Amino acid sequence: MSVIVRNYAIKIDRFLSDMEEISDNECFYNNKENLMAGIIDAVHAIADCYERNKTKLDGTDKELVLAFCYLNNQLKHDKHLEVFSTPIYSAVFPIRFPFRLGATSCSITWADFEDHGKTWAEAKRDHYDKYLKQKDVEETLLKVKKVLDGVVKM
Repeated sequence: MSVIVRNYAIKIDRFLSDMEEISDNECFYNNKENLMAGIIDAVHAIADCYERNKTKLDGTDKELVLAFCYLNNQLKHDKHLEVFSTPIYSAVFPIRFPFRLGATSCSITWADFEDHGKTWAEAKRDHYDKYLKQKDVEETLLKVKKVLDGVVKM
């Protein structure tokens, strides 16, 4: 299978690998710009894959991918859009090191932001709200990767 066909998977895997390198809060904030660039690349690649394979998707799988297409469109219209957020927690003792992002400590979630969408567009804010908003970034990327892996093999 060509690299172009599986570009979304390469971009998702690269972003998730970069996330694994985050060992503490300071490391996260120092690398936030690189993480943002990685997630933008992944979202764009997911939208590209959708355009090439949209007739093969339906139901909730299609809605999940459309949530990423909506996000891709928002990124085109708002160059300052923050697409993910990290909840800030108060100090919890005992503190454990190294700090890990994930279900047991802090997770990166898809952000809530102003809607710049078109009412006639196929990808709507409703898709984003249902499948991505305030959901775990890693989990949703792995889910959409699985969906697209099934589609590109058809």
